[in-house]
Amino acid sequence: MAKVTKVMRYALAWSGDEATVGADYNKICKILWKLSDETRAISNRTVRLWWQWDSEMNDEYNRTGIRPSFKEKYGKAQSTLAYQSIAHEQEYCISTDTIASLTNDICGRMNKMRQELWKGARSIVSYRENQPILVVKKAIRYEQNQSGYQFRFSLLSRAGLKYFGFKEFNPKLKNTDIFQFIVVGKLSASARTILRRCADKRYTIGASKLIYDKRKKQWFLNLTYSFEAEENTDLDENRILGVDLGLVHAVHMAVSDVEWDGRRFTIEGGEITDFRRQVEKRRRSLQTQIRTSGDGRTGHGRNRALQPLEKLSDKERNFRNTTNFRYAKRIVDTALEYKCGIIQMESLDGITKDNSFLQQNWTFYDLQTKIKNKAAEHGIKVLSVEPKYTSQRCHVCGCICSDNRLKQAVFICQECGYKGNADFNAAKNLATRDIDRIIKETMKHHSAKKKQTEKV
Repeated sequence: MAKVTKVMRYALAWSGDEATVGADYNKICKILWKLSDETRAISNRTVRLWWQWDSEMNDEYNRTGIRPSFKEKYGKAQSTLAYQSIAHEQEYCISTDTIASLTNDICGRMNKMRQELWKGARSIVSYRENQPILVVKKAIRYEQNQSGYQFRFSLLSRAGLKYFGFKEFNPKLKNTDIFQFIVVGKLSASARTILRRCADKRYTIGASKLIYDKRKKQWFLNLTYSFEAEENTDLDENRILGVDLGLVHAVHMAVSDVEWDGRRFTIEGGEITDFRRQVEKRRRSLQTQIRTSGDGRTGHGRNRALQPLEKLSDKERNFRNTTNFRYAKRIVDTALEYKCGIIQMESLDGITKDNSFLQQNWTFYDLQTKIKNKAAEHGIKVLSVEPKYTSQRCHVCGCICSDNRLKQAVFICQECGYKGNADFNAAKNLATRDIDRIIKETMKHHSAKKKQTEKV
């Protein structure tokens, strides 16, 4: 069975005993902010080291035509050397396990984007203030007791315990005595279920993150948890659900061997578009008010002036999150209904200014992530394919022609005469196995045929 990993955010309150720990909540916050600053410094230092080493290896390749492996050139694994270099430069208050995990994660991330960096398609990553504090798996203690949902974290190194005076106060004091937190706030049924299942070990807690919300003045835990996906023997891997995102509708679906079924396969995009426009209109109005407001708002500083905009951003983020969850559930439920073993979607790397308003102004990457997470729970595979020409190709005869889609909503094949909904046609193409390879071969054939005609 496949392993599913997800994240849920929880609001926290410090529940430690000041008399036992020798610190109050304000000191705990200062310590955590210090660890956040160290996280940023370590992350940026790792990026600089990676870039230095990769530049040296790139120079060697340009000289010799051979690119050695990192271990051949430097004698150690990349993440190991990064950890040792950073850990020995100075004493950090954050735990050594966290430093090792951070350097490993960042080196892996940089390696994945290497080609884009050298092509100039991406910029070097720069980590800014208020970085989430990584809490490695073995540094988390969790239990459900009479007080509620209790978390204890081991965050400080020996140097950190000494730096903040904890060793002088109580030499036997443990990290987990200092960083005791309890989950607070109104929890949804699903959020409570996750905590209960983590407590009884049905879900496994993984490396998570602590982050401070400056506006709410509160610490939050992005809790990572994992579990085994359901084994669904009813799924057919030869049946594919194609998902087309965001032109006339927010989502249009098609099953590889099922024909048009009216509005059954459609999720309208009107609510997204309308909400987004309302938010933008309200944001412009608030910005105008801030510029022209009196001392009642501006007299309390910039933060007071920006509060309405921050609340609006929260509202927009919550609507996006809720809507994408709802859409992802609808898509996966459709796949389950038709016993589709695969969901196939377009890769979103090609979204540009030429795409529709809906695509430019909605977080489809977030939606695709939620679809993948939800599908994984049921053992459904999710594949991304190159979307080029899927909107111009006739799913009936395979003809690719820009004239097939003279109108945004209507598809008329210039070769076989098929006429239908343009988004449904694109979704049917996305429901075709190896569609990107099929289109590539078709275009290659067209190109060869064109050259032959020109020669004649």
